[in-house]
Amino acid sequence: MKQLCSRQVHLDFHTSENIPGIGARFDPQDFANTVKEAHVNSMTVFARCHHGWLYYPSERFPELVHPHLEYKNLLLDQVRALHKKGINAPVYITVQWDYHSASTHPEWLIRKKDGSHEGGPFTEPGFYQSLCVNTSYWEFLKAHTAEVCELLGDELDGIFFDIVGIRPCWCASCRAEMKKLGIVIISRQGIRV
Repeated sequence: MKQLCSRQVHLDFHTSENIPGIGARFDPQDFANTVKEAHVNSMTVFARCHHGWLYYPSERFPELVHPHLEYKNLLLDQVRALHKKGINAPVYITVQWDYHSASTHPEWLIRKKDGSHEGGPFTEPGFYQSLCVNTSYWEFLKAHTAEVCELLGDELDGIFFDIVGIRPCWCASCRAEMKKLGIVIISRQGIRV
């Protein structure tokens, strides 16, 4: 059993597709030395961010690798460099906020009773459009997680699933499941949905 880490840092790394040169000057040894000198013994590193981009050479989802990721093995080399210094490196995966998935798969969005999606409009900055894990998004999430687990194998210290919550949803998948389970929803107008 691994000892709980006393100095955990969460490397927050949500990087828009409009930012060029991701990792262009990354040096694994300098990175790990800096973390070690700060007396950090665990640092969360990113597999997928809220913008929906991956930071490793994905074989299953190459179209989701950040379009400006210059350091192709960023995730792998962060983990390996930290491990060489005796530092844990759990891997971050966003779950319900993923701008790319939300904008390319509207059928995966959490829907309110009125049919609108949870989160702000796509015309405004941000990535807060929430995904429903009761849709086929779940299959993507499982495949992505499995790929990260396979990629790191014994080098994986754990996975940090972020933005996970039970939220009301009226998407087609949720309504179909409610109907199958005999759950009746009455709208404000008294109409059974």
